[in-house]
Amino acid sequence: MKNNIPNIFSVLDGAPEGVAIWDSGDKLVMCNEKFRQLHSHIDHKIEPGLKNQQMIQWINDAGISRFEEGEFADWNKDESGNPVRDYSRDVIVCYNNIWVQVRRNKLADGSIIAFHTDITKIKNSEERFRKIFESGPAMVSISTIDKSIILDVNEVWLDSLGYEKQEVIGKS
Repeated sequence: MKNNIPNIFSVLDGAPEGVAIWDSGDKLVMCNEKFRQLHSHIDHKIEPGLKNQQMIQWINDAGISRFEEGEFADWNKDESGNPVRDYSRDVIVCYNNIWVQVRRNKLADGSIIAFHTDITKIKNSEERFRKIFESGPAMVSISTIDKSIILDVNEVWLDSLGYEKQEVIGKS
């Protein structure tokens, strides 16, 4: 039966997401090819034993932007001012017009498995929607389905009905 169980590293290497495993000392144990592709700016430096803080420093030095909850966020820093990983949040990073969502799970032994997903198509779609929403000639509002609470409206909506945005957001 044991011979029928595939090697976990082989399985992860074929995953559609970038996967990296870091030991409890924050050193890289393994990563798959997709992880290297998503970090192509430093893929030649990625090897087992790499300290996560060093990778984050390279990413920071490359000018990669970090986002939390849709807003630009500075890198967390240690006492020396070096960028460090924040385990408590999922983050999104952007470089060379590639958007990557990073989700981490801390395992019982203190190691971390990280999943890096290319969300560029989703971000591009969101940007197209935003442009249509903001620039289109039609009145557009975004509301909840259940209680019709207004979440957002475009300028055409406001101009046509004579409201200020703060008067309508959160109302039904």
